Amino acid sequence: MIDALYFLGDNDYMMFSENDANVEANIDAEGYAFSEVDLNGQMALLAQKKGKSTVVWRQENKLMMLTITEDANTAMNIARSVTRIK
Repeated sequence: MIDALYFLGDNDYMMFSENDANVEANIDAEGYAFSEVDLNGQMALLAQKKGKSTVVWRQENKLMMLTITEDANTAMNIARSVTRIK
């Protein structure tokens, strides 16, 4: 598992995780609205609640997860831009 956590001030952050595709991941679901979205031609899970968004998707043989204290559009734009470097 690879995690990166970035802070901006006291309350804003972005957390990115890269895991093996067969790993189990838990997502904070309390108060979130969930939807399936297209991310670069593949299905992704988008979880949203006021001021916070999480995107979970597979990329090659990895499970990616992005959580950010921003709206869904910002989260999706960041997720679309993720490129694996081999």
